[in-house]
Amino acid sequence: MQAPAVLENTVMHMEASPEKNRPDHNTESGLCFVTVLERFVKSATVLEETVLFPSVLMDLSVNALEAKINPNEIYLYKEMDLRTFCRMVKSLRIQLLQGCSFIEEGLEENKQIRNKVEELCLQLKTLTQHAKYLRYASEEIAFSKKPVSFQEYTVQTCERMLLCEDHSTCNLRDTLKMFLNAVEEMEKETLFPCLLKSFRTLDYGCSMNSEQNLNDLFVRLLQVRSVLLAASYCENFDESAFCQIVTKLKNIFNFYAVMVEEIMVMYRRKVHEDY
Repeated sequence: MQAPAVLENTVMHMEASPEKNRPDHNTESGLCFVTVLERFVKSATVLEETVLFPSVLMDLSVNALEAKINPNEIYLYKEMDLRTFCRMVKSLRIQLLQGCSFIEEGLEENKQIRNKVEELCLQLKTLTQHAKYLRYASEEIAFSKKPVSFQEYTVQTCERMLLCEDHSTCNLRDTLKMFLNAVEEMEKETLFPCLLKSFRTLDYGCSMNSEQNLNDLFVRLLQVRSVLLAASYCENFDESAFCQIVTKLKNIFNFYAVMVEEIMVMYRRKVHEDY
């Protein structure tokens, strides 16, 4: 599975197949989370380049859109005007690409989704550290050496800052890339995952679960990757909280992309009529 390539090639693939670009209202249509994220970023970029005079949208609300949505489910309110929605989309795009410390001050409409993005980033950063540690531990175990604890490894590699990084600078797109790269490298280096079964995560500071071993953690990281890269989630993956946040953001990004397309059509029509 070429995980990192998904992020880098999605935009080019979309441009090469414009007839397939239109987001589907049904998020179970074979689109994975990473693809939906990239589609939203692309749509938000085109929106910013197209809607040069957002003030003409002030007299229209999200209720005017044909998209069959419940605004509350995607962190909107029915009376939100389309100019405000466009500002929110721009702000969200900046957060996804640069980090929420770059969010326009005073724009509070996307506070809830911003918190969801931050939460996912923090979880992925911790999982990235676990993937890097397992890559190291697998190499040590393969040579009959005892790996140092997760905490010692983190200190020795000077990566503690990644765990302590201010959540206000969360950048979901880059965080996803780091996680997918780390898991891919972990998978390449772990030639004998079964050897990890003899090492409890509790003993090595990776988890407080005394029943879990390093192989369980290895499998979990692969399952998390599947949640991000597969259209349907692994049925045996019991991390319901993680799946819920990914599903929530996937639905939001998908619907926002649908709404953005409709807004651009309305904007072109309205500008043409007025001028």
